Amino acid sequence: MTVAPRSRRRWLVLAVLVTGQMIVNLDVTIINTALPAIKRAFELSESQSLWVADAYLVIFGGLLLLAGALGDRFGRRRILMIGMTVFVLASIGVAFSPNANFLIVGRGLQGLGGAMVIPQTLSILTAVFPREERSKAFGVWAGAMGFGMAFGPLIGGVLIDQIGWSAVFWVPAPVAGIALLGMTVVPESRSTQHTRLDIPGAVTGTVGMVAIVFAIIEGIQRGWSDPLIIGAFAIAAVSLTSFILIERRTPQPLLPMAFFRQRDFTGAMIGMFFIMFAL
Repeated sequence: MTVAPRSRRRWLVLAVLVTGQMIVNLDVTIINTALPAIKRAFELSESQSLWVADAYLVIFGGLLLLAGALGDRFGRRRILMIGMTVFVLASIGVAFSPNANFLIVGRGLQGLGGAMVIPQTLSILTAVFPREERSKAFGVWAGAMGFGMAFGPLIGGVLIDQIGWSAVFWVPAPVAGIALLGMTVVPESRSTQHTRLDIPGAVTGTVGMVAIVFAIIEGIQRGWSDPLIIGAFAIAAVSLTSFILIERRTPQPLLPMAFFRQRDFTGAMIGMFFIMFAL
């Protein structure tokens, strides 16, 4: 399945990976505290205010599957480090945004970087930890995710009071940069099969994920009976059903259904889904 030796430095690898993903997840909730100050600073409309927060989540949720597949094909450490680089640069860009549109685009790029980071961390942990230690490693991973999201608003409040709203983006950036440097100790791994990218699966999976994340986020504001929300849910249902059918039949699936027979993997995915849904 993967090409990566069981690393003797696996606990160091775990520390690096959870630090990176914790910073990424911190940014999901830290915006909630910063948003009122950002709204005043840029005189944002209600729609702009929503998208400052939601641009991250829509891009992040929509691209997770595709980013995971890219890691399998081109190397997980490579995609992980590219994603963390994008995240760090986007965070700095958001902190020094000259206007609202630049800010929203920057938040979307943060989501892109985050989407490239998170699935690689899980796959790399699977590659470097033996089966008997994976539950412990995944538990630490999940705990770091919860910590980042839970303490995001608290940390954001302190930074805003002491420095200003831009600090919630540029202060975590050096920590993410340190994690990026630490990723040089992470062993490279990828799928052992030289497969083509599952284009139909990538398209249907990405469209379905973007549509359902958009529908959930916007449905809270617009109302669940809004035609746009109903349409988005319909697109999500058709796309995700097509995705499952494609993945079950293709010899080179984007997301092998056999993964869900692994309790550790399935538990981590379910936990991440409910955390993201609660946001």
